[in-house]
Amino acid sequence: MHDAAELDTTGREQLAFDTLADCVRFRARRQPDVLALYALPELQEVASPLTYGQLDRRARALAARLQELTEPGARVLLVMANHPDYVVGLIACMYARCVGVNLLLPSRAKHVARLCGVAEDCGATVLLTSGGASRIIHSRMGESRTLRALHWIRVDEVGEAGADRWREDAPDPESLALLQYTSGSTGAPRGVMVRHGNMAHHCAMLQRAWAFTPRDHAISWLPLYHDMGLFLGPMVALYAGFPIGLTSPLAFVKHPDRWLRQIAARRATFSGGPNFCYDLCADVVDPTSLAGVDLSCWTRALNGAEPVRTSTLARFQEAFGPLGFAAETMCPAYGLAEVTLVATSTRPGALPTQRDVDPEALGQGFAAPPTDGGARRLTASGLPTPGVALRIVDPETGAACAPLAVGEVWLAGPSVTAGYWRRPDATARAFGGRLAGDDRTWLRTGDLGFVDEDGHLFITGRVKDVIVVCGRNHYPQDLEETAEGADPAVRPNFAAAFSAQVEDREHIVVVVEVRRAAVAGLDVEQVGRAVMRRVASEHQIRVDEVLLVHHGQIPKTTSGKVQRAATRALWQEGRFEAHGGVSA
Repeated sequence: MHDAAELDTTGREQLAFDTLADCVRFRARRQPDVLALYALPELQEVASPLTYGQLDRRARALAARLQELTEPGARVLLVMANHPDYVVGLIACMYARCVGVNLLLPSRAKHVARLCGVAEDCGATVLLTSGGASRIIHSRMGESRTLRALHWIRVDEVGEAGADRWREDAPDPESLALLQYTSGSTGAPRGVMVRHGNMAHHCAMLQRAWAFTPRDHAISWLPLYHDMGLFLGPMVALYAGFPIGLTSPLAFVKHPDRWLRQIAARRATFSGGPNFCYDLCADVVDPTSLAGVDLSCWTRALNGAEPVRTSTLARFQEAFGPLGFAAETMCPAYGLAEVTLVATSTRPGALPTQRDVDPEALGQGFAAPPTDGGARRLTASGLPTPGVALRIVDPETGAACAPLAVGEVWLAGPSVTAGYWRRPDATARAFGGRLAGDDRTWLRTGDLGFVDEDGHLFITGRVKDVIVVCGRNHYPQDLEETAEGADPAVRPNFAAAFSAQVEDREHIVVVVEVRRAAVAGLDVEQVGRAVMRRVASEHQIRVDEVLLVHHGQIPKTTSGKVQRAATRALWQEGRFEAHGGVSA
C-alpha cells in the first residue's frame, strides 16, 4: 500500500493509492470525522450522512459478514437505489476481496430477467440490497430459483457493531474489483472485468485532469449501477477527498430544476450527466423561476455517455448563463466501461473545442473545412486524460490515420480493463489490437472519430451503425438529430435511424417516438413527410420509411443510448406499437 501525501507545484495535496480500499482506510484513519457522502432530501429513503470513519466501520462490519459467507473472488450482486448504502456495499466488497457486480434495480419484468441472467453468467453467491430496494426485488422476482438461491444481505440492517470481526486482507491491484456489465448498445451485455488497479489509476487520473481537491463538492443523480455514476460520483470523490450528495435519476427527471437548485445551495463545484440532461433543463426549466439561484460555483459540468450535441451546449448556455453558468464550465467527455470510464475530456476552464466540417467530406472519411456554406459544427470530447494513449485507426487495414481522417478509436493505458468475463474470443477481438512498430495491445472501441491537429477527439459514430449509401457514410445520430427537429410532435432524444436489406436494396428507416402531448390530433402523414424532407434536405439521403411509435417503444441501454440493432429487429419483426408509418 502506498498512501504517501505529497504537494504538487500549486500546493494541492496529491495522494497515490494502489486500491480504493487503501484510500478509504487511509482517510478513515486520518480524517474520520470529515463528511464523505450524504443523501439529498429528494431521496425517498432517509439516510444519515456518512463520515469517512462511519463509512469505514460500516463497510468493515459488512465485509466481515461477506468473509463468513464467501471466499476471495466471490461475485456479489449490488442491487440498490442511489443511496449511501450502495457505496457501503461496494467498499465492503473491496474489503472482503469479493467482486462487486453493479446492477439496475428491477422495475420491469425484463430487468428481472437481466438480473437473473447476470447472476447466472457471473456465478454470484450473494446479493446486497437495502430496505426499499429489497421490497421491490421481492415483489417482482416471482419464483426465480436463481435469486432465491443467493444469500441476501440488507446493507441497511448491518451497522458498525461487527467492524472488529473483519479480517484485514488488502486486495492485490491486479485482482478483480468489479464486473461492470455493459449496457449492450450493439449486443448482449458482457461483464467488463475492472481490476483494483484500474479503479485507483482511473480516479487518480480524473483527480489530475480535473484538478480536484478536498475543497470541491459534488452533487450526483447519475445511477450508481452505471460506470459513469459510480466513477464520476462516489469513487472519484472518495479518492480526492471531497464530499458528494446523492439523489436519484427519477428525482432528476421529475424535477430537473431541483438539481440546479441543489448545486447552487450547496455551492457544488462538480456535477453533470449525459447530453440529454442539459437538453431537459433547457426544455422544461424556466430560468425566471430560479430567482436567487447562482450557478457561478459550478466549475466542472460533465457531459458524456452519449453523443454531445453542439446545439445543446448553446441552448443550455443561453438559458442558464445569466444565472452564472460559464461556457467554460461545460466539459464534454468520451469514455466506455472497457477503459474503466473516461478516455478523453475537456479540461476545466477551457471552452469546449468546436469545428465546422463539410458533411460531404465527412461522409467520405475526412473532416475537411466547409466550402459551400453547408457546414456541420461538431463539438470535441476533449483531450486524452493522463495515462491514456489514443490512436485513430483504419478499421479495415489496421493502419494509423492522420489527423482529421475518420477511423476507429483505439485506446491503451493503465485504465484499460482486463477484458470480458469468461468471453475469451470477444476479449481477444476487442482488447487485442496491434499497430505496426508498437508493442502495446490496444482496445478497439468500435467507435468512429477523428482527432484534430491539437489532439482533440471528435466522435462521429459507431463502426457497426454506419449507413452507407452510394459510397458515402452517414452517421445515424446525425439523421436522428435532424429527425427530432423536423416536427414538434417528435419526442426529443427518441429517434433511431438504421439501414436494412429489403428486396436486395439498402432500405433507410427512421423510427421516432411521438410526444404524449401530441398524440391527440396526430397527423402521421404530415409528421412522417416532414422527417423525410428534413433529412433529405440536410443530408442528401432518401429515407424509405418513417415509423411513428408510442412513448417508450424505442429500446435504449441503461445509460440512455439508442439500441439501433434492437430497434431494427423490432421493425423487421413488426413488433412496434405504432401510430402509423409513411413510406417513400
